[in-house]
Amino acid sequence: MSKKINTTDKTVGILYDSVSLNTGDIAIGVALIQVLEKRGIKARILDPYTYKNDPSRTVIVGGGQLLRDPGDDFYDKFRIKGKHILNSVGVSGTKDFSYLKDYLYVSTRSTFESNVIKGYVGKGVDVIPCTTTLLESKKYTIPGLKSKPGEKVVGIQLVPDVLITCPDIIQIINNIPHKKVFIPFTHYNQDASFMKNLPFDKTNAIMLDKLEPLELHSAMSQMDYVIVSSLHASIFAYTQNVPFISMYQKKAHDYFKDRKLDNFVYTNQEQLVGLIDLVENSNIDMSEKIEKDRAMVNKTIDKYVEIINSTSTTAQYEEGSDDIKASALRRLQLEVKQLEGVVGKRDVLMHNMIYENMRSSEKKLNTLRDYISELENKLVIEQKKRLLSRMKRIAYMIVGKKYE
Repeated sequence: MSKKINTTDKTVGILYDSVSLNTGDIAIGVALIQVLEKRGIKARILDPYTYKNDPSRTVIVGGGQLLRDPGDDFYDKFRIKGKHILNSVGVSGTKDFSYLKDYLYVSTRSTFESNVIKGYVGKGVDVIPCTTTLLESKKYTIPGLKSKPGEKVVGIQLVPDVLITCPDIIQIINNIPHKKVFIPFTHYNQDASFMKNLPFDKTNAIMLDKLEPLELHSAMSQMDYVIVSSLHASIFAYTQNVPFISMYQKKAHDYFKDRKLDNFVYTNQEQLVGLIDLVENSNIDMSEKIEKDRAMVNKTIDKYVEIINSTSTTAQYEEGSDDIKASALRRLQLEVKQLEGVVGKRDVLMHNMIYENMRSSEKKLNTLRDYISELENKLVIEQKKRLLSRMKRIAYMIVGKKYE
């Protein structure tokens, strides 16, 4: 059994990762709803677990990192065929994107990702900033944030990988002489518990609870600068002209390289310390880049509206009623899978840290051995010199001469 949801003439389905605890993906959906509503188009969120694709009905697919190699039970649900719109997606796969040839419009969020799929599409692939560039949020009042005039506030969002990139991250953060707000952002990655359990100096700090995307968007706008480990945390800051320092991820590097801002993506702790010094002592204004991005996204959304108005009559988006009952279970299974991934990554992280500590200890031991060996050699040389001096002194005494 299945049911069809009849909608108005100006309605479009949007298909993206609306089921994970991923702030960036959820924010993309919110932003799409906002910008389409302003243009008189109602957006309907399609559940990836229950939506039955109708190739004749235009759907906006993405953004987010949806283009992956076939064979993934979840991400295969976004490989729908038909006259659709691909909206500023991320690409982590390299295989079989030929189905995109029938799409009415195709875009990725970075030049690198555009080049990955260009050969499959057989036509132009536009590079469009993430739709969250146009996200709007009401002010969220951060509990306990009462900064004095001239007092800086620094936002912090860290994930476990930072311990490999920056072994001294705790001391580096503690050395920042301002009020800090720890902002959990990648909820699926359990960054809240990670940051709470690290021994940061919290005497002048606020630890936020898990917030909704619009609350996080507003919180980022209230920072003087942020140190983050998420692409969309970086985008939330950047699009509100808040200087950001972002831990290296390829997708973040590729995105900000297009804006000539990849120098704010660090790969080691020396770069992190240098970037903190830079943002502390510079007036960083990204407003021209932001306006350019906003204009590009607005122009693209206008194209979507033209396509929707020219292809849609009374849109019917079909869902399987049997699948609806199983959707909650599938979401739970996805969440469990993500948690298993987090635990697995932390296990690997602990292994790597233990291994690095062992290697470091071995290096220190070898250095100590070399130092001892060097001292021994110096001691032997000194002993030989003293022995030679004594032998000379004795020889001089035998021949009755004075030794000088």
